[in-house]
Parts: sequence; structure tokens; C-alpha cells
Amino acid sequence: MAKVKPHRKKPTLDMTPVVDLAFLLVTFFMLSAKFKAPEPVIVDTPSSTSDLVVKEENLVTLLVSNDGKVFFNVDNQDTRYNLISKLSEAKGLNLTPEEMTTFSISSSFGMPFSKMKSFLALPSDERQKITQEGIPCDSLNNELKDWLVVTRTGLGIGFRYAIKGDAKSDYKIVDQVITTLQTEGVKVNKFNLITTLEKE
Repeated sequence: MAKVKPHRKKPTLDMTPVVDLAFLLVTFFMLSAKFKAPEPVIVDTPSSTSDLVVKEENLVTLLVSNDGKVFFNVDNQDTRYNLISKLSEAKGLNLTPEEMTTFSISSSFGMPFSKMKSFLALPSDERQKITQEGIPCDSLNNELKDWLVVTRTGLGIGFRYAIKGDAKSDYKIVDQVITTLQTEGVKVNKFNLITTLEKE
């Protein structure tokens, strides 16, 4: 008598839970990601062997472009709003709440006080077309000191400071920034220099 072979079924794997999990993860990372605002200038930092990572919380970053312009940035939107309101009051800038909000949502900033109000009053698309002049930090007109004094004394936050200079920027400008950090009223003697890790 011949044996009857039972019909074998190929095992199937239901991929629905895997696909659901993948979409949940993608959605989670999209919603929780913190996008970095574009900087007004591209800074090509010099390389070094240090692999120390600077924490971005409560960080004041001073950017120095390759053509010697200095830009100022603080990491938090609420902190930026408080900073600009204190500066507006101290320097008599008469900025409106809308202009201060515009400043708080922008990235690194680099305009003299005399042109700040007109720059912040422009629509967003026009502001992006304008090349920012940089914050004056020479010995005759050192507005960078005013920015630093407010962050040191006016906001009540223990900031950390970092200089992100372009590898091709003039050392004299970087030296002026360092000197400003160490002047009376600011007295920042501990700061980081942001570099890229040297390739082995």
C-alpha cells in the first residue's frame, strides 16, 4: 500500500509588526529631532587632535568668519529673547516685541547696534539676502563687549563660551575676540576653541 504524503505549507512571516515599528521609530526621530539653524557664514574650522565634545546647553558661541566678521550665538530661544530685550533696554535700541521675537528665532547674529532695528524689521526672505556685517570688536567700537557683559551679568545663567574661528581668518581678529572675553566687566578666562578632529 502506498504512503500518502501530507501536504506541506511553506512557513510565512507576517511583516506587519516590523513595518509598524519602523514607521513608529521614524516618526519618533522626526518629531524629537532638534534641527540646527543655518549659520550666516560657513566656518571651516582648523583641525586638532582634541576629541573633547563641547556641550551645547548654555553655550555662547562666537563665530569668526574667514573675512574677519564676528557673529554671536546663544543656544536657547528664550535666552535669546531675554538677551535682546536686556540689550534693547541698555543700548536704547527701541526694539518691538516682534523684532525681538525675530531675533530669538534667528541663528548666529552679526550686525552693529545702529543697523539692528532696520535689519530685524525686514521680512524673512529679505533678511536672508543681506550679508551681515559682523559685530564690531575693535578697540574704538567694541560692541561685542556689550553682548558679553549682558550674558555675564544680566541673564543669571552660568554660560560656557566657545570661539569657532575659520582656519583662514586673521589671527588679529581672533585675538581681539579673546581680549574682549578677558576685559573688565566680562572676565571670561576659560573658553573653548572649536575645531574639527584631525584625520589620522
